[in-house]
Amino acid sequence: MFILRRLRPLVALLVVLNLSACDDSSNDAPTSESDAVELDHQVTASNVDNTDLLNTVFTSGQRKGVYLLMGQSNMVGFGDLADLPEDFPVNGSHLFVVNEAGDLDVAEAPIQGARVGPGIAFADAIYSEYPYLDVGIVSCAASGTFIDQWYPDQAVDSLYGFCMQQIKVAMESAELLGVLWYQGESDTFTSELMESWSGKFKFIIDSLRSDLNMTNLPVSYAQIAEINHDAWDDTFVFWDEMKAEQELLSGELMNQNVTMIRTDDLTLNSDGLHLDTAAQLEVGRRFAAEMVYYLTSDFY
Repeated sequence: MFILRRLRPLVALLVVLNLSACDDSSNDAPTSESDAVELDHQVTASNVDNTDLLNTVFTSGQRKGVYLLMGQSNMVGFGDLADLPEDFPVNGSHLFVVNEAGDLDVAEAPIQGARVGPGIAFADAIYSEYPYLDVGIVSCAASGTFIDQWYPDQAVDSLYGFCMQQIKVAMESAELLGVLWYQGESDTFTSELMESWSGKFKFIIDSLRSDLNMTNLPVSYAQIAEINHDAWDDTFVFWDEMKAEQELLSGELMNQNVTMIRTDDLTLNSDGLHLDTAAQLEVGRRFAAEMVYYLTSDFY
């Protein structure tokens, strides 16, 4: 059973939205399960004039696909911008985000707050492998969230409901091609949270497919990464058990258009909890390797 921890309306729409919870804080989750996560968002404007690029790319008539990103802080991203390669992203003129108004905008890093996540690397890798559509992303990730907070509630004051509202607006301009999920760290606080995670995640998948009327909607999720156990074992008590739970689930959902990527070989920030920039870019590429299959196999 879900225990819904309600949030105010919240979505991180890449370039144009900044979550107050996605600042320089290194602590991903509350210090106890009972701590409610309450996040605000504010719209920020870019000083970069992208008018020519927008007019060139987004009126080209090329097919447009959009992916929905959901999860907590490692989906938001905690990589350092200074560590990005100079030529990143390679295919920037074919990557877009969907802003709060539902309009297409140029994809630029950072996509949330002031850190690097996997979103643009994912879109960049998709286009490199399948240069026949412009690739867009809508991200609803929120740091520190339990899976209970993603309960499939259609109300716009819930994470799920507001996210659904935004992706449906995006689908007026682009075709929804898949969902990426990176969450589970907060649900390692207790055995009860850990043991109930898989059932709740399956319910979210079923709800997304039903609410979007896409029975076979592809979903790829990230297994939680390694952690500095010396620093965090007293907080994230059932970390290894969650990894095992997520691994078992990947076998159960095999052949159901649900896949899992592994992240335990990737490098962490100095906080011993969040992935660094190089790792975030690799997460994006691994997600892309899963999703590009559907593009190249005449799935859609």
